Amino acid sequence: MIKSTASLLALCCLLTPIAGFSLLSTSGGLSSSTATALFSTPSSEERQKELLAQEAMNAANLKESAQRMKSMKPQDIEEMLKEMDNMPAAQLEQLKSMGMDPEIMKSTMNMMKDNPEMIGKMGEVMENMTPEELMEQSRIAQQNFGFMAQPDTTTAASTSTVTPITAEVEEEEEEEEEGEEVTDLSNSDVCTKYQEAAKIVNLALTGLVGQIKAGAKVLDLCEFGHTVIHNAAQKLFTKKVNGQAIERGVAFPVCVSVNDVVCNYSPLSSEERDPLKAGDVVKIDLGCHIDGYISVAAHTVVVPDEDGSVKVEPEMGNVAVCAYNAMLIAAKAIAAGAKNNDVTLAVERVANAYDVKPITSARMHQMKRYVLDGIKEIALKAPTTEEIERGEQLAECEFEQNEVYAVDVAMSTGDGNARPQDLRITVFKRNVETQYLLKMKAARSLLGEVDKKFPTLPFSLRHLEDVRQARLGLNECIQHGLLQPYPCLHDHSGLVAHFKCTVLLLPSGTAKITGLDLPSYFTTDKTPDEETANVLKQLDEEAAKKAARKAAKKNKKKKKN
Repeated sequence: MIKSTASLLALCCLLTPIAGFSLLSTSGGLSSSTATALFSTPSSEERQKELLAQEAMNAANLKESAQRMKSMKPQDIEEMLKEMDNMPAAQLEQLKSMGMDPEIMKSTMNMMKDNPEMIGKMGEVMENMTPEELMEQSRIAQQNFGFMAQPDTTTAASTSTVTPITAEVEEEEEEEEEGEEVTDLSNSDVCTKYQEAAKIVNLALTGLVGQIKAGAKVLDLCEFGHTVIHNAAQKLFTKKVNGQAIERGVAFPVCVSVNDVVCNYSPLSSEERDPLKAGDVVKIDLGCHIDGYISVAAHTVVVPDEDGSVKVEPEMGNVAVCAYNAMLIAAKAIAAGAKNNDVTLAVERVANAYDVKPITSARMHQMKRYVLDGIKEIALKAPTTEEIERGEQLAECEFEQNEVYAVDVAMSTGDGNARPQDLRITVFKRNVETQYLLKMKAARSLLGEVDKKFPTLPFSLRHLEDVRQARLGLNECIQHGLLQPYPCLHDHSGLVAHFKCTVLLLPSGTAKITGLDLPSYFTTDKTPDEETANVLKQLDEEAAKKAARKAAKKNKKKKKN
Protein backbone atom coordinates (compact mmCIF):
# COMPACT_ATOMS: atom_id res chain seq x y z
CA MET A 1 0.00 0.00 0.00
CA ILE A 2 1.35 3.43 -0.89
CA LYS A 3 1.49 5.63 2.19
CA SER A 4 3.10 8.76 0.71
CA THR A 5 1.58 11.23 -1.71
CA ALA A 6 5.14 12.13 -2.67
CA SER A 7 5.66 8.54 -3.82
CA LEU A 8 2.44 8.77 -5.81
CA LEU A 9 3.82 11.83 -7.55
CA ALA A 10 6.94 9.93 -8.57
CA LEU A 11 4.64 7.26 -9.98
CA CYS A 12 2.54 9.79 -11.86
CA CYS A 13 5.44 11.77 -13.28
CA LEU A 14 6.95 8.62 -14.77
CA LEU A 15 3.52 7.32 -15.89
CA THR A 16 4.55 3.78 -15.01
CA PRO A 17 4.45 1.97 -11.65
CA ILE A 18 7.98 0.64 -12.11
CA ALA A 19 9.88 3.80 -11.29
CA GLY A 20 7.40 5.11 -8.77
CA PHE A 21 7.50 1.99 -6.65
CA SER A 22 11.28 1.89 -6.80
CA LEU A 23 11.25 5.13 -4.83
CA LEU A 24 9.28 3.67 -1.93
CA SER A 25 11.28 3.14 1.23
CA THR A 26 10.81 0.02 3.33
CA SER A 27 8.55 1.97 5.67
CA GLY A 28 6.12 2.56 2.85
CA GLY A 29 7.01 6.00 1.46
CA LEU A 30 9.70 8.53 0.81
CA SER A 31 11.10 10.01 3.99
CA SER A 32 9.52 13.37 4.85
CA SER A 33 12.80 15.24 4.36
CA THR A 34 13.49 13.51 1.03
CA ALA A 35 9.96 14.10 -0.22
CA THR A 36 10.16 17.78 0.70
CA ALA A 37 13.59 18.17 -0.90
CA LEU A 38 12.38 16.48 -4.07
CA PHE A 39 9.17 18.33 -4.64
CA SER A 40 9.43 21.77 -3.03
CA THR A 41 12.05 23.55 -5.14
CA PRO A 42 12.08 23.04 -8.91
CA SER A 43 15.31 25.04 -9.26
CA SER A 44 17.49 22.45 -7.45
CA GLU A 45 17.43 19.88 -10.27
CA GLU A 46 20.79 18.30 -9.46
CA ARG A 47 19.83 17.85 -5.82
CA GLN A 48 16.56 16.20 -6.89
CA LYS A 49 18.42 13.72 -9.09
CA GLU A 50 20.77 12.91 -6.23
CA LEU A 51 17.93 12.24 -3.79
CA LEU A 52 16.05 10.12 -6.32
CA ALA A 53 19.14 8.02 -6.89
CA GLN A 54 19.68 7.52 -3.16
CA GLU A 55 16.12 6.25 -2.72
CA ALA A 56 15.93 4.14 -5.87
CA MET A 57 19.39 2.54 -6.10
CA ASN A 58 18.71 0.25 -3.19
CA ALA A 59 18.16 -3.46 -3.78
CA ALA A 60 16.41 -4.01 -0.46
CA ASN A 61 13.93 -1.20 -1.16
CA LEU A 62 13.34 -2.61 -4.63
CA LYS A 63 12.50 -6.08 -3.31
CA GLU A 64 10.20 -4.69 -0.64
CA SER A 65 8.45 -2.46 -3.20
CA ALA A 66 7.92 -5.38 -5.57
CA GLN A 67 6.19 -7.41 -2.85
CA ARG A 68 3.98 -4.46 -1.94
CA MET A 69 3.12 -3.88 -5.59
CA LYS A 70 1.99 -7.48 -6.04
CA SER A 71 -0.29 -7.34 -2.98
CA MET A 72 -1.96 -4.05 -3.90
CA LYS A 73 -5.65 -4.27 -4.78
CA PRO A 74 -7.92 -1.92 -6.78
CA GLN A 75 -9.80 -1.09 -3.60
CA ASP A 76 -6.53 0.19 -2.07
CA ILE A 77 -6.21 2.62 -4.96
CA GLU A 78 -9.89 3.52 -4.58
CA GLU A 79 -9.21 4.53 -0.98
CA MET A 80 -6.33 6.74 -2.10
CA LEU A 81 -8.56 8.37 -4.69
CA LYS A 82 -11.13 9.13 -1.99
CA GLU A 83 -8.40 10.74 0.12
CA MET A 84 -7.38 12.89 -2.84
CA ASP A 85 -11.01 13.91 -3.53
CA ASN A 86 -11.56 14.87 0.12
CA MET A 87 -8.40 16.95 0.44
CA PRO A 88 -9.18 20.51 1.61
CA ALA A 89 -8.40 23.33 -0.81
CA ALA A 90 -5.50 24.52 1.33
CA GLN A 91 -3.83 21.10 1.14
CA LEU A 92 -4.28 20.96 -2.63
CA GLU A 93 -2.78 24.44 -2.86
CA GLN A 94 0.22 23.32 -0.85
CA LEU A 95 0.68 20.24 -3.02
CA LYS A 96 0.76 22.49 -6.07
CA SER A 97 3.27 24.81 -4.40
CA MET A 98 5.49 21.74 -3.86
CA GLY A 99 5.41 20.93 -7.57
CA MET A 100 2.66 18.31 -7.39
CA ASP A 101 -0.28 18.12 -9.82
CA PRO A 102 -3.25 16.47 -8.07
CA GLU A 103 -5.13 15.93 -11.33
CA ILE A 104 -2.25 14.00 -12.93
CA MET A 105 -1.91 11.98 -9.73
CA LYS A 106 -5.60 11.01 -9.79
CA SER A 107 -5.51 10.18 -13.51
CA THR A 108 -2.63 7.80 -13.02
CA MET A 109 -4.25 6.13 -10.02
CA ASN A 110 -7.40 5.61 -12.09
CA MET A 111 -5.28 4.00 -14.79
CA MET A 112 -3.86 1.56 -12.24
CA LYS A 113 -7.29 0.85 -10.75
CA ASP A 114 -8.74 0.02 -14.16
CA ASN A 115 -5.82 -2.29 -15.01
CA PRO A 116 -5.26 -4.43 -11.87
CA GLU A 117 -3.34 -7.10 -13.79
CA MET A 118 -0.70 -4.48 -14.57
CA ILE A 119 0.09 -4.07 -10.88
CA GLY A 120 1.00 -7.72 -10.28
CA LYS A 121 2.98 -7.98 -13.49
CA MET A 122 5.02 -4.93 -12.64
CA GLY A 123 5.80 -6.43 -9.26
CA GLU A 124 7.07 -9.61 -10.93
CA VAL A 125 9.18 -7.57 -13.36
CA MET A 126 10.71 -5.55 -10.54
CA GLU A 127 11.80 -8.69 -8.68
CA ASN A 128 14.05 -9.63 -11.61
CA MET A 129 15.56 -6.19 -12.18
CA THR A 130 18.66 -4.64 -10.69
CA PRO A 131 18.45 -1.06 -9.41
CA GLU A 132 20.51 0.03 -12.43
CA GLU A 133 18.09 -1.62 -14.87
CA LEU A 134 15.19 -0.07 -13.04
CA MET A 135 16.66 3.43 -13.32
CA GLU A 136 17.26 2.90 -17.04
CA GLN A 137 13.58 1.97 -17.47
CA SER A 138 12.69 5.05 -15.47
CA ARG A 139 14.79 7.20 -17.80
CA ILE A 140 13.02 5.78 -20.85
CA ALA A 141 9.61 6.30 -19.23
CA GLN A 142 10.46 9.92 -18.51
CA GLN A 143 11.46 10.47 -22.14
CA ASN A 144 8.14 9.05 -23.30
CA PHE A 145 6.03 10.83 -20.71
CA GLY A 146 5.49 13.95 -22.78
CA PHE A 147 4.11 11.96 -25.70
CA MET A 148 1.92 9.69 -23.57
CA ALA A 149 0.41 12.63 -21.70
CA GLN A 150 -0.67 14.45 -24.87
CA PRO A 151 -4.39 14.26 -25.74
CA ASP A 152 -5.42 11.97 -28.59
CA THR A 153 -5.62 13.54 -32.05
CA THR A 154 -8.02 12.68 -34.83
CA THR A 155 -6.99 10.82 -37.96
CA ALA A 156 -7.34 14.01 -40.00
CA ALA A 157 -5.07 15.89 -37.59
CA SER A 158 -2.44 13.16 -37.84
CA THR A 159 -1.96 13.94 -41.54
CA SER A 160 -1.08 17.57 -40.86
CA THR A 161 2.45 18.89 -40.40
CA VAL A 162 4.12 18.98 -37.00
CA THR A 163 4.53 22.75 -36.87
CA PRO A 164 0.82 23.71 -36.51
CA ILE A 165 0.32 21.14 -33.74
CA THR A 166 3.36 22.40 -31.84
CA ALA A 167 2.23 26.00 -32.22
CA GLU A 168 -1.24 25.13 -30.93
CA VAL A 169 0.16 23.33 -27.87
CA GLU A 170 2.49 26.24 -27.11
CA GLU A 171 -0.41 28.68 -27.40
CA GLU A 172 -2.49 26.60 -24.96
CA GLU A 173 0.41 26.48 -22.49
CA GLU A 174 0.80 30.25 -22.68
CA GLU A 175 -2.90 30.71 -21.97
CA GLU A 176 -2.63 28.40 -18.94
CA GLU A 177 0.37 30.30 -17.64
CA GLU A 178 -1.43 33.62 -18.03
CA GLY A 179 -4.34 32.32 -15.96
CA GLU A 180 -2.14 30.88 -13.21
CA GLU A 181 -2.26 32.73 -9.89
CA VAL A 182 0.95 34.53 -8.92
CA THR A 183 1.72 33.68 -5.28
CA ASP A 184 5.05 35.44 -4.71
CA LEU A 185 5.94 39.04 -3.90
CA SER A 186 5.85 40.11 -7.55
CA ASN A 187 2.09 40.24 -6.96
CA SER A 188 1.30 43.43 -5.00
CA ASP A 189 -1.77 41.80 -3.42
CA VAL A 190 0.42 39.03 -2.02
CA CYS A 191 2.83 41.60 -0.59
CA THR A 192 -0.07 43.41 1.07
CA LYS A 193 -1.31 40.19 2.69
CA TYR A 194 2.13 39.46 4.15
CA GLN A 195 2.30 42.99 5.54
CA GLU A 196 -1.22 42.89 7.02
CA ALA A 197 -0.41 39.56 8.69
CA ALA A 198 2.78 41.16 10.03
CA LYS A 199 0.81 44.03 11.60
CA ILE A 200 -1.35 41.53 13.44
CA VAL A 201 1.72 39.61 14.61
CA ASN A 202 3.29 42.78 16.01
CA LEU A 203 -0.02 43.77 17.62
CA ALA A 204 -0.36 40.40 19.36
CA LEU A 205 3.29 40.42 20.41
CA THR A 206 2.96 43.93 21.89
CA GLY A 207 -0.20 42.93 23.74
CA LEU A 208 1.42 39.81 25.16
CA VAL A 209 4.48 41.69 26.39
CA GLY A 210 2.12 43.98 28.29
CA GLN A 211 0.49 40.94 29.93
CA ILE A 212 3.78 39.47 31.16
CA LYS A 213 3.74 40.01 34.93
CA ALA A 214 4.18 38.03 38.13
CA GLY A 215 1.22 35.72 38.74
CA ALA A 216 0.20 35.49 35.06
CA LYS A 217 -0.60 31.98 33.80
CA VAL A 218 1.00 30.68 30.63
CA LEU A 219 -2.28 29.17 29.44
CA ASP A 220 -4.06 32.53 29.78
CA LEU A 221 -1.28 34.25 27.85
CA CYS A 222 -1.49 31.71 25.02
CA GLU A 223 -5.26 32.11 24.78
CA PHE A 224 -4.99 35.90 24.92
CA GLY A 225 -2.53 35.94 21.99
CA HIS A 226 -4.65 33.46 20.03
CA THR A 227 -7.77 35.61 20.49
CA VAL A 228 -5.97 38.78 19.39
CA ILE A 229 -4.65 37.15 16.21
CA HIS A 230 -7.92 35.43 15.33
CA ASN A 231 -10.14 38.47 15.93
CA ALA A 232 -7.83 40.91 14.15
CA ALA A 233 -7.45 38.63 11.13
CA GLN A 234 -11.20 38.09 10.81
CA LYS A 235 -11.73 41.83 10.38
CA LEU A 236 -9.59 41.91 7.22
CA PHE A 237 -10.32 40.66 3.68
CA THR A 238 -13.94 39.86 4.48
CA LYS A 239 -15.05 39.94 0.85
CA LYS A 240 -15.46 36.50 -0.71
CA VAL A 241 -13.44 35.53 -3.81
CA ASN A 242 -15.26 33.28 -6.31
CA GLY A 243 -17.83 32.59 -3.61
CA GLN A 244 -15.19 31.43 -1.11
CA ALA A 245 -14.14 33.25 2.06
CA ILE A 246 -10.44 34.05 2.30
CA GLU A 247 -8.79 31.92 4.97
CA ARG A 248 -7.00 33.91 7.67
CA GLY A 249 -6.00 33.51 11.29
CA VAL A 250 -3.33 31.79 13.37
CA ALA A 251 -0.40 30.42 11.36
CA PHE A 252 1.58 29.17 14.37
CA PRO A 253 -0.04 28.68 17.79
CA VAL A 254 1.00 31.12 20.48
CA CYS A 255 3.76 29.53 22.57
CA VAL A 256 5.04 30.97 25.85
CA SER A 257 8.22 29.17 26.94
CA VAL A 258 9.73 29.96 30.34
CA ASN A 259 13.37 29.80 31.53
CA ASP A 260 15.03 26.54 30.37
CA VAL A 261 12.23 25.84 27.84
CA VAL A 262 13.43 27.29 24.55
CA CYS A 263 10.29 27.04 22.41
CA ASN A 264 6.96 25.35 21.48
CA TYR A 265 5.30 25.36 24.93
CA SER A 266 1.54 25.83 24.56
CA PRO A 267 -0.02 23.86 27.44
CA LEU A 268 -3.33 22.05 27.75
CA SER A 269 -5.71 23.34 30.41
CA SER A 270 -5.11 20.16 32.43
CA GLU A 271 -1.35 20.58 32.45
CA GLU A 272 -0.80 24.19 33.46
CA ARG A 273 2.51 24.87 35.20
CA ASP A 274 3.18 27.37 38.01
CA PRO A 275 2.32 31.02 37.32
CA LEU A 276 5.09 33.39 36.22
CA LYS A 277 7.26 34.98 38.88
CA ALA A 278 9.53 38.00 38.83
CA GLY A 279 12.81 37.32 37.07
CA ASP A 280 11.50 34.52 34.83
CA VAL A 281 12.78 34.66 31.26
CA VAL A 282 9.84 34.34 28.85
CA LYS A 283 10.09 33.53 25.13
CA ILE A 284 6.99 34.29 23.04
CA ASP A 285 6.54 32.69 19.59
CA LEU A 286 3.55 33.14 17.25
CA GLY A 287 2.37 33.55 13.66
CA CYS A 288 -0.51 34.87 11.57
CA HIS A 289 -1.57 34.30 7.97
CA ILE A 290 -3.83 36.04 5.50
CA ASP A 291 -4.90 33.75 2.64
CA GLY A 292 -2.01 31.42 3.47
CA TYR A 293 0.65 34.16 3.41
CA ILE A 294 2.48 33.81 6.71
CA SER A 295 4.23 36.26 9.02
CA VAL A 296 5.92 35.07 12.23
CA ALA A 297 7.85 36.53 15.14
CA ALA A 298 9.42 35.62 18.49
CA HIS A 299 10.49 37.83 21.38
CA THR A 300 12.21 37.45 24.76
CA VAL A 301 11.33 39.40 27.92
CA VAL A 302 11.92 39.17 31.68
CA VAL A 303 9.03 39.22 34.17
CA PRO A 304 9.18 42.51 36.12
CA ASP A 305 8.88 42.97 39.88
CA GLU A 306 5.67 44.31 41.42
CA ASP A 307 7.01 47.87 41.15
CA GLY A 308 7.66 47.40 37.42
CA SER A 309 11.44 47.22 37.66
CA VAL A 310 13.32 44.44 35.89
CA LYS A 311 16.42 42.78 37.29
CA VAL A 312 18.56 41.07 34.65
CA GLU A 313 21.69 39.00 35.21
CA PRO A 314 24.69 40.21 33.16
CA GLU A 315 24.85 36.85 31.36
CA MET A 316 21.17 37.12 30.42
CA GLY A 317 21.64 40.64 29.13
CA ASN A 318 24.61 39.55 27.04
CA VAL A 319 22.92 36.55 25.42
CA ALA A 320 19.77 38.58 24.68
CA VAL A 321 21.74 41.38 23.01
CA CYS A 322 23.67 38.78 21.01
CA ALA A 323 20.55 36.91 19.83
CA TYR A 324 18.78 40.13 18.85
CA ASN A 325 21.79 41.53 16.97
CA ALA A 326 22.35 38.17 15.26
CA MET A 327 18.73 38.27 14.06
CA LEU A 328 19.26 41.77 12.61
CA ILE A 329 22.54 40.76 10.95
CA ALA A 330 20.96 37.62 9.47
CA ALA A 331 17.95 39.57 8.20
CA LYS A 332 20.30 42.01 6.47
CA ALA A 333 22.39 39.17 5.00
CA ILE A 334 19.38 37.40 3.47
CA ALA A 335 19.34 39.20 0.14
CA ALA A 336 18.82 38.17 -3.48
CA GLY A 337 22.01 36.56 -4.76
CA ALA A 338 23.42 35.71 -1.32
CA LYS A 339 23.70 32.13 -0.05
CA ASN A 340 22.60 30.42 3.14
CA ASN A 341 26.18 29.61 4.16
CA ASP A 342 26.98 33.35 4.14
CA VAL A 343 24.21 33.95 6.70
CA THR A 344 25.41 31.07 8.89
CA LEU A 345 28.93 32.52 8.98
CA ALA A 346 27.56 35.96 9.89
CA VAL A 347 25.50 34.52 12.78
CA GLU A 348 28.48 32.55 14.09
CA ARG A 349 30.63 35.67 13.92
CA VAL A 350 28.16 37.52 16.15
CA ALA A 351 27.93 34.59 18.60
CA ASN A 352 31.71 34.37 18.90
CA ALA A 353 31.99 38.11 19.58
CA TYR A 354 29.59 37.83 22.53
CA ASP A 355 30.99 34.46 23.64
CA VAL A 356 27.69 32.54 23.46
CA LYS A 357 26.51 29.49 21.51
CA PRO A 358 23.75 29.24 18.88
CA ILE A 359 21.00 26.70 19.60
CA THR A 360 22.00 24.08 17.01
CA SER A 361 18.48 22.73 16.47
CA ALA A 362 17.12 26.14 15.43
CA ARG A 363 16.72 26.79 11.70
CA MET A 364 15.72 29.72 9.54
CA HIS A 365 13.29 28.77 6.76
CA GLN A 366 11.89 30.04 3.53
CA MET A 367 8.11 30.50 3.71
CA LYS A 368 5.59 30.15 0.91
CA ARG A 369 1.82 30.18 0.71
CA TYR A 370 0.57 27.73 3.37
CA VAL A 371 4.17 26.49 3.78
CA LEU A 372 5.77 27.46 7.09
CA ASP A 373 9.00 25.45 6.76
CA GLY A 374 10.12 25.65 3.14
CA ILE A 375 12.90 23.73 1.44
CA LYS A 376 15.51 26.50 1.72
CA GLU A 377 17.03 26.46 5.20
CA ILE A 378 19.72 28.36 7.07
CA ALA A 379 21.66 26.88 9.98
CA LEU A 380 22.82 29.00 12.93
CA LYS A 381 26.07 27.07 13.12
CA ALA A 382 28.33 25.50 10.50
CA PRO A 383 28.35 21.66 10.62
CA THR A 384 31.17 19.83 12.37
CA THR A 385 33.39 17.33 10.56
CA GLU A 386 31.43 14.47 12.12
CA GLU A 387 28.11 15.97 10.99
CA ILE A 388 29.42 16.37 7.45
CA GLU A 389 30.56 12.75 7.42
CA ARG A 390 27.05 11.71 8.52
CA GLY A 391 25.55 13.84 5.75
CA GLU A 392 23.78 16.15 8.21
CA GLN A 393 24.84 19.47 6.70
CA LEU A 394 22.25 21.60 4.91
CA ALA A 395 22.34 21.83 1.13
CA GLU A 396 23.68 25.15 -0.13
CA CYS A 397 21.02 27.43 -1.61
CA GLU A 398 20.84 30.90 -3.08
CA PHE A 399 18.23 33.48 -2.14
CA GLU A 400 16.08 34.97 -4.89
CA GLN A 401 14.03 38.12 -5.24
CA ASN A 402 10.37 37.86 -4.18
CA GLU A 403 11.07 35.18 -1.56
CA VAL A 404 10.02 35.31 2.12
CA TYR A 405 12.02 34.04 5.10
CA ALA A 406 11.54 33.46 8.83
CA VAL A 407 14.74 34.68 10.50
CA ASP A 408 14.83 32.54 13.64
CA VAL A 409 17.70 32.94 16.14
CA ALA A 410 18.13 31.35 19.57
CA MET A 411 21.32 31.70 21.63
CA SER A 412 22.51 30.07 24.86
CA THR A 413 25.16 30.81 27.46
CA GLY A 414 25.59 27.02 27.71
CA ASP A 415 26.43 24.39 25.10
CA GLY A 416 23.53 25.23 22.77
CA ASN A 417 22.28 21.63 22.56
CA ALA A 418 18.57 22.02 23.30
CA ARG A 419 16.72 18.70 23.68
CA PRO A 420 13.14 17.45 24.18
CA GLN A 421 12.35 16.36 27.75
CA ASP A 422 9.32 15.67 29.90
CA LEU A 423 6.83 18.32 28.75
CA ARG A 424 3.98 16.95 26.66
CA ILE A 425 4.02 17.86 22.98
CA THR A 426 0.90 19.85 22.14
CA VAL A 427 1.82 21.54 18.85
CA PHE A 428 1.54 19.54 15.61
CA LYS A 429 1.34 20.06 11.87
CA ARG A 430 -0.35 17.93 9.22
CA ASN A 431 2.13 16.31 6.82
CA VAL A 432 0.18 16.96 3.63
CA GLU A 433 2.45 14.77 1.48
CA THR A 434 1.67 11.67 3.57
CA GLN A 435 -1.49 9.53 3.39
CA TYR A 436 -2.31 6.33 5.30
CA LEU A 437 -5.40 4.24 6.08
CA LEU A 438 -5.64 4.51 9.87
CA LYS A 439 -6.94 1.58 11.92
CA MET A 440 -8.18 3.26 15.10
CA LYS A 441 -11.47 5.16 15.09
CA ALA A 442 -9.98 7.83 17.38
CA ALA A 443 -7.06 8.35 14.97
CA ARG A 444 -9.40 8.65 11.97
CA SER A 445 -11.57 11.13 13.86
CA LEU A 446 -8.51 13.19 14.85
CA LEU A 447 -7.14 13.28 11.32
CA GLY A 448 -10.53 14.20 9.91
CA GLU A 449 -10.80 17.16 12.25
CA VAL A 450 -7.24 18.27 11.51
CA ASP A 451 -7.82 18.05 7.74
CA LYS A 452 -10.92 20.18 8.15
CA LYS A 453 -9.62 22.81 10.58
CA PHE A 454 -5.82 22.80 10.23
CA PRO A 455 -5.01 21.18 6.86
CA THR A 456 -1.57 22.75 6.35
CA LEU A 457 -0.43 24.92 9.28
CA PRO A 458 0.58 24.03 12.87
CA PHE A 459 -2.05 23.86 15.59
CA SER A 460 -2.36 23.23 19.31
CA LEU A 461 -4.24 20.18 20.63
CA ARG A 462 -6.02 22.65 22.88
CA HIS A 463 -8.05 23.92 19.93
CA LEU A 464 -9.53 20.53 18.99
CA GLU A 465 -13.12 19.76 19.97
CA ASP A 466 -12.32 16.80 22.25
CA VAL A 467 -8.73 16.86 23.50
CA ARG A 468 -9.05 13.62 25.46
CA GLN A 469 -10.38 11.74 22.42
CA ALA A 470 -7.75 13.29 20.18
CA ARG A 471 -4.93 12.10 22.44
CA LEU A 472 -6.16 8.51 22.03
CA GLY A 473 -5.58 8.67 18.27
CA LEU A 474 -2.44 10.77 18.36
CA ASN A 475 0.19 8.02 18.48
CA GLU A 476 -1.05 6.23 15.36
CA CYS A 477 -1.09 9.49 13.39
CA ILE A 478 2.47 10.29 14.49
CA GLN A 479 3.71 6.74 13.93
CA HIS A 480 2.65 6.83 10.27
CA GLY A 481 3.97 10.32 9.62
CA LEU A 482 0.58 12.00 9.26
CA LEU A 483 1.29 14.54 11.98
CA GLN A 484 4.61 16.26 12.62
CA PRO A 485 5.24 17.07 16.31
CA TYR A 486 6.87 20.28 17.53
CA PRO A 487 8.53 19.17 20.79
CA CYS A 488 9.29 21.54 23.64
CA LEU A 489 13.07 21.99 23.64
CA HIS A 490 15.01 22.49 26.88
CA ASP A 491 18.47 23.87 27.54
CA HIS A 492 19.56 23.35 31.15
CA SER A 493 23.16 24.21 30.35
CA GLY A 494 22.66 27.98 30.44
CA LEU A 495 20.40 30.98 29.85
CA VAL A 496 18.55 31.27 26.55
CA ALA A 497 17.22 34.13 24.40
CA HIS A 498 15.02 33.72 21.31
CA PHE A 499 14.13 36.28 18.64
CA LYS A 500 12.47 35.86 15.26
CA CYS A 501 11.33 38.14 12.46
CA THR A 502 9.92 37.88 8.93
CA VAL A 503 11.71 39.41 5.93
CA LEU A 504 10.53 40.06 2.38
CA LEU A 505 13.05 40.04 -0.48
CA LEU A 506 11.65 42.96 -2.47
CA PRO A 507 13.12 44.64 -5.59
CA SER A 508 14.07 47.57 -3.35
CA GLY A 509 15.94 45.29 -0.95
CA THR A 510 15.23 43.13 2.10
CA ALA A 511 12.39 44.43 4.28
CA LYS A 512 11.95 43.30 7.91
CA ILE A 513 8.23 43.39 8.65
CA THR A 514 7.81 41.74 12.08
CA GLY A 515 9.49 41.88 15.45
CA LEU A 516 9.69 44.35 18.35
CA ASP A 517 12.61 46.43 19.59
CA LEU A 518 15.04 44.88 22.06
CA PRO A 519 13.93 45.66 25.66
CA SER A 520 16.15 48.41 27.09
CA TYR A 521 16.97 46.38 30.22
CA PHE A 522 19.01 43.92 28.11
CA THR A 523 22.55 45.33 28.06
CA THR A 524 26.10 44.01 27.84
CA ASP A 525 29.64 45.26 28.20
CA LYS A 526 30.81 43.12 25.29
CA THR A 527 31.25 44.69 21.87
CA PRO A 528 30.63 43.14 18.45
CA ASP A 529 33.33 42.61 15.85
CA GLU A 530 34.04 45.48 13.44
CA GLU A 531 32.04 44.07 10.52
CA THR A 532 28.99 43.43 12.70
CA ALA A 533 29.31 46.88 14.31
CA ASN A 534 29.32 48.56 10.89
CA VAL A 535 26.20 46.69 9.77
CA LEU A 536 24.38 47.52 13.03
CA LYS A 537 25.35 51.19 12.64
CA GLN A 538 23.98 51.17 9.08
CA LEU A 539 20.72 49.62 10.31
CA ASP A 540 20.40 52.28 13.03
CA GLU A 541 20.89 55.06 10.47
CA GLU A 542 18.29 53.53 8.16
CA ALA A 543 15.83 53.21 11.07
CA ALA A 544 16.42 56.85 12.06
CA LYS A 545 15.77 58.06 8.51
CA LYS A 546 12.62 55.98 8.30
CA ALA A 547 11.36 57.40 11.62
CA ALA A 548 12.10 60.94 10.44
CA ARG A 549 10.16 60.40 7.21
CA LYS A 550 7.25 58.96 9.16
CA ALA A 551 7.23 61.91 11.58
CA ALA A 552 7.38 64.42 8.71
CA LYS A 553 4.50 62.71 6.97
CA LYS A 554 2.47 62.76 10.19
CA ASN A 555 3.15 66.48 10.75
CA LYS A 556 2.21 67.28 7.17
CA LYS A 557 -1.08 65.46 7.64
CA LYS A 558 -1.79 67.43 10.86
CA LYS A 559 -1.21 70.76 9.10
CA LYS A 560 -3.68 69.82 6.37
CA ASN A 561 -6.32 69.05 8.97
